[in-house]
Amino acid sequence: MVASAIEEVEVVTDEYSRLLEADFNRAARQEAVDYARTSVALEGFCADPQYEKEAQRFINGEIDSDALTEFVLRLSQKAVA
Repeated sequence: MVASAIEEVEVVTDEYSRLLEADFNRAARQEAVDYARTSVALEGFCADPQYEKEAQRFINGEIDSDALTEFVLRLSQKAVA
């Protein structure tokens, strides 16, 4: 009985830790995107709507920072061409 209660507490604790980490990671990704938006705005530009869509995917954890960086590089190459 005590062992099963301890196991249950461990499962709940693990799940809680996972959720906290996910929230922290999402907050960190949101902060990174907000910083990039601010930086672009301070330079006198506005973010491309395509970037905003990909940035939201990054915030949601659907893509990683490497994928977002690749997208931004491709987008900037199109803008220069």
